[in-house]
This record gives sequence, structure tokens and C-alpha cells, in this order.
Amino acid sequence: MWSLLGAVGAAGAFAALEETAGRQLVDQSVLRVGGIVALVIGVLFGLRALVNLWRWLRRRNETLRFFDQGFSWARGGDEYKAGWTKLKAYREGAHGLYLGDRPIFQWGAHRLAMRDGRVFKVTGVHGDMRRFAKAVRSFTADYTGTWMGRALRHEKPVRLHRQLTLYPGGVHAGKHSIPWSELETGLKRGRLVIYRKNSKGKFKPVKSYNAASVDNVKGFLELAHGTIRNWQRERFGA
Repeated sequence: MWSLLGAVGAAGAFAALEETAGRQLVDQSVLRVGGIVALVIGVLFGLRALVNLWRWLRRRNETLRFFDQGFSWARGGDEYKAGWTKLKAYREGAHGLYLGDRPIFQWGAHRLAMRDGRVFKVTGVHGDMRRFAKAVRSFTADYTGTWMGRALRHEKPVRLHRQLTLYPGGVHAGKHSIPWSELETGLKRGRLVIYRKNSKGKFKPVKSYNAASVDNVKGFLELAHGTIRNWQRERFGA
């Protein structure tokens, strides 16, 4: 309804400018620019209203609730409830254009993969995906980091990306097998970077990934930083 109202308002502004141009009361170049702006705004809001109407006609009602212990997801007559301990993989794959705190256009999705095989995607139709990611990031990192650490202690590898796998003794990144004693990692401009210590004791990047394509990025960073401190005690003054 707000998009439709914006389109109607822009159409009214365009009509008013056309009427003013006919009376030649204002500089014609100013009116021409104003008319173009009104037309563009009207088209954009009109398209947005049509897209939202199409979504409303096609999609079933959904209610999403997220808490510190887990979440519930109701879609039509089906409701799913699970604690964060049931979460297997969380991936932040959403992007968008924003005007202040208001999302203008969003694409991609934040993906929650559960241990029972169910997969849930939070997209722009559910609201501001930045707010969602900020709200759940600490919980997903805590629980995914915990279960990954448990898997490594039981000698089980953990795959986060087709070219990134964790092992009890280190990380396999692309063609590089890096022990924890030579590893460093971090986020840089939206990319997960893997570093390896060279013969001079300097950490050099050997592989990087788009963070939106890697599962459990925050959980991995928490696990990796804690493990690295244990394997590189002299570096941290321990």
C-alpha cells in the first residue's frame, strides 16, 4: 500500500508539473527535470507495488520467531520448532541496498540448515536482513563453533566449503594443508582469508573465500582463534 501511495503521489506531481509547463510560469528546463524525476519515482514505486502484490498472491502466510535458545517457523498450517543445538550450518548470503535504516532492495538469503535435513531461508520478503543477521549471529556462532569443536575432538572432519575443510590437526584450504601451528585467519572486506606462516615467521595469505559462500564463518573464527592460541602459545605470550 505504501508503494502504491508513492506511485500515485509521483503521478500527481508529474501531472502538476505538466499543468505548470502549459501555463509557462516557471523555467521549462526546471520543469523538465522535475517531470523526469517524478516519472522515474512513479515507475519504481509502481513496480515495487506490483512485485509485492505478486508475492502476496503467491506466498502463504509465515510467522518467524527467533529467541536466544532457538526459533519457530510457521508456514501455513506447518510449524517447525528447534533449538540452536539442532543447527548444523548457518550461512549469511544476503546483500542489499539501504537508505539509512530502510532497505531499498535486497537479494540473496541467510540460510539455516538443520541436522534433520530441513533448510530455512530468511530473505528480503521477511524484513531487514541486516537486523536479522545482527540478532542471531552470536547464537549461531556459539552453537556451530561448539559442535564443530566436538566433531574435531572425535577425529571427524568438518567441511565448510568445497575447498575448505577442518581436521583435528589443521585446515585444508584449496591445495594447502596447514597445521594449526602455522595458521591464522580472519575476515577482510567480506572475505574469509586463510594465512600461513612462512619460513621467516610471517603470516602470508594463501587462500580467500567470499564469506557469503562459506558455512559457519563466525563459528569457525571463534573455534580457529581459540585453537590457534593453544597451538601457538609462544606467539601470545603463554
